[in-house]
Amino acid sequence: MWNEKAFSLIELMVTVAIIGVLAGMAVPNYSLTVHRTRVKLTISQMIQLRNGIIGLREIENDILSGITGTGCTYCSFASVGTNANSWSPDATAIARFNRAGFSGAQRDAWGNYLILNENEREYADCRQDMITSVGGNGIWDGTGTMTVFDFAVVDDIMLLVPFKTNMPGCTEIKNVLVGPQAFDLPN
Repeated sequence: MWNEKAFSLIELMVTVAIIGVLAGMAVPNYSLTVHRTRVKLTISQMIQLRNGIIGLREIENDILSGITGTGCTYCSFASVGTNANSWSPDATAIARFNRAGFSGAQRDAWGNYLILNENEREYADCRQDMITSVGGNGIWDGTGTMTVFDFAVVDDIMLLVPFKTNMPGCTEIKNVLVGPQAFDLPN
């Protein structure tokens, strides 16, 4: 026998197989971690926007729809379709976002436009202003009316803004509403 200093073919194949198994386990976990981080980043961004809206309402001494001039900023682009990739805010929607104190239409961590809906005092059914993200799948799961009562969505994230004025008989929802599959990887 002579002194061998090289790896055999079997040793190399076993090493490659082990690396393949480890990579097969790591990539899905990494993708899930990135997705969940985007959900948390979007929620944090929406909380900052909500706080900006609350401050702007106090400065202007008006409700959000009075500041933006509409009760439905999202109607300019979200009603185009359920797929956020087809949305293109028009100049009117961008101007409304600017009047609300933002620098144009805002996007979530996936690059989709955030939906701003100014509902306070719009109807007698205790609707609140809200900011909504379509989530990781890019599909707006809302029914079109965008109320808390219609929030039976897959992965959308909704943040309700507290009332500016006292709404007798209304229960204010202060939580972030997160769809049941928001933290799951989209298909």
